[in-house]
Amino acid sequence: MYTSKHTYGKKSITPKAKKLHPFIDLTAMVNLSFLLMMFFMLQSFMKKPYSMDLRLPQQYNDPYGWSTGGCGGEWKTFTILLGANNKVVTYMGLVDFPVEKPKAFTSGSKALRNNIIAVNEYVKEHVNDPKKEGLFVIIKPSAACVFENLVETMDEMHINKVRGFVVDDRLNESEQKLLEK
Repeated sequence: MYTSKHTYGKKSITPKAKKLHPFIDLTAMVNLSFLLMMFFMLQSFMKKPYSMDLRLPQQYNDPYGWSTGGCGGEWKTFTILLGANNKVVTYMGLVDFPVEKPKAFTSGSKALRNNIIAVNEYVKEHVNDPKKEGLFVIIKPSAACVFENLVETMDEMHINKVRGFVVDDRLNESEQKLLEK
């Protein structure tokens, strides 16, 4: 029997092996690189934190002969003491030598906001450059203070555009007695 080399359209019994061409899909890598680029570009434009120059005062001697223990700028310092039961006591200057008599308010009241506005305006009128100088508020919450009162007081600082404020949790004996009155 004669067999031909040609199949003439018949399929062969052994299938031909397909050559695979491996490739890597880089779509996810390109997406990730663009996301990282966007993140670092936006991060570079975000507001950078700034610091405030700190100059510690020297001992201030009053022209009348007695030392107040301050630096002479007590009239620009406003202290807010936060106590229990939404009680707030404010004073200007030092606790032992206040510029004016301490006042008591309730936290979040209109009277407290009006007092902060009045003190802020008073200081702005009496400084040389209101853009560089201004009222500095010390917020001192007591151990019995509710966190909500602290947040409300800090909101008041932002609403009234106070130049600078700090939260200090160390009350001295004089301030503790003032809160208890």
